[in-house]
Amino acid sequence: ASKETGLPCHIYMDLAGPKMRVSILGKGRLLEKIEVREEQEIFLAERNATYDRTEIVLGCDEPDVIKQLIPGHRVLFDDGIIESTVITVENGIAKIKVTRISGKKPVIKARKGINFPDTKLTLAALTARDISLIAVICKNADLVGYSFVRDVFCVKTLQDALAGHKKKPHIIIKIETPEAVKNFPSLLIQGMQDEVFGVMIARGDLAVEIGFERLSEIQEEIL
Repeated sequence: ASKETGLPCHIYMDLAGPKMRVSILGKGRLLEKIEVREEQEIFLAERNATYDRTEIVLGCDEPDVIKQLIPGHRVLFDDGIIESTVITVENGIAKIKVTRISGKKPVIKARKGINFPDTKLTLAALTARDISLIAVICKNADLVGYSFVRDVFCVKTLQDALAGHKKKPHIIIKIETPEAVKNFPSLLIQGMQDEVFGVMIARGDLAVEIGFERLSEIQEEIL
C-alpha cells in the first residue's frame, strides 16, 4: 500500500498481557453462561481450588488472581455491566455479592472480561506468550502496543526485552488501570529514555476501571 500510494504505512502490533477473562467452573459450565441477580452471592475460584461444582463458581483465565483479592474490593464483569463486591477470600476461593446489573440481560458469559479496579495485582505485564512473540514483532512491526502497564518496572522490562534486537519497534504504553494513571509521570520518564515513545489512553478499559464519570477528567490530566 505504501509503494502504491507513496504514503507511509506503519505496522502496529499489540502485546496482550495477562488475560482477564471469565471461565465458568461450576453451574452453567456446559452452556458457558450463568444468570445472576442483584444481592446474590456467588463464587470466584482458582482452577486448582476445591469448590462445589453445583454452585455458581466463576474463574479467571489468569492464575493466582483470586487469592490476591481483599474483602470490600470490587469485581466487574463484561465491561462493568455487572458489578460485585468481595465478601471473603479463603483457600483460593472468593465469595462475592452481585451489587449492580446495568444490562438488560443479567447474564455472565464465558470469555467476557473481568476487571479488578481496587486490587493491586502482582502479575507480570509481559507474559510468556508475549515474550515468545517479541522476535516476530521486532521483525515485522514499527510500533508495539503494551497492555497492562502499571509501573516503571513494566516499561523497563519491555525495553530490556527489545534491546537485543537489531530492529526495534517503538513502544506505545496503554494507560488502562488506576495504577498506571497514578504512576504516569514516572512511566513517562522511563519511556522517554527511548528516542521515540508513545502513549495510548485505552478509554474502554480505563473507563471501566476508574468509572465512566471520571474518564474525561483523567484523560485531560494525562494529556
